[in-house]
Amino acid sequence: MDLLFKLLPIFSDLSSLLVFLVMIFFFSCWIKISTVLGILRLGLGFTGLPSLSVVSALSVALTLFVMSPSLAGLSNDLDLKLKSYGATSFDKLQPLQQSEVYQTLGNSWLKFLHHNTNQADLERFAQLAVELSGSPEASPELISSWRVVAPAFIISEISKAFKIAFSIFLPFLIIDLVVATILASVELGNLDSQIVSLPFKLLLFVTIDGWGLIAGNLVKSYIL
Repeated sequence: MDLLFKLLPIFSDLSSLLVFLVMIFFFSCWIKISTVLGILRLGLGFTGLPSLSVVSALSVALTLFVMSPSLAGLSNDLDLKLKSYGATSFDKLQPLQQSEVYQTLGNSWLKFLHHNTNQADLERFAQLAVELSGSPEASPELISSWRVVAPAFIISEISKAFKIAFSIFLPFLIIDLVVATILASVELGNLDSQIVSLPFKLLLFVTIDGWGLIAGNLVKSYIL
């Protein structure tokens, strides 16, 4: 959080602050983390357990935890830029210098996106960009640009989240099927199988330390 407070002064106006918040959440690990936790919530079969606010809070906390090295990189880049201009704070820079600082910070953040994007998705959107512009081929600058990396990163993160969520959802589905089969065999099919299976899902999840396991694996997926 200290890094966020240090960076906030350079996003003092509303438009730049909105861009910063979009960058933090929509172009970060928040996409994969929130998708996985949302599907986990559905897998439990009880949409109110845990509450949406709890899942959102956990998503934000894990996002800030994972993105702290990138935020530290932004802070270091900001300090280097200020020293190169001989300024002590961002608001003392000239408009052109401020624009260069924004570009430097954007390029620094782009490195995280590029590193965590599947190469196939990068090549797909680079080819689409070439077809849209009518250029003969994709240049290295185009492949590493925000135009290509941003959508490729989002698609890549969603794909990874679905793969993780499948391995989480499948055990819960098996429990639901087993409970429904047992209820039908003892002529209790009028009972809601999801409510009956919920204690068994919770027992399984707590036994294997599900929250810690999922949170740990999500964080480890971003370790360089």
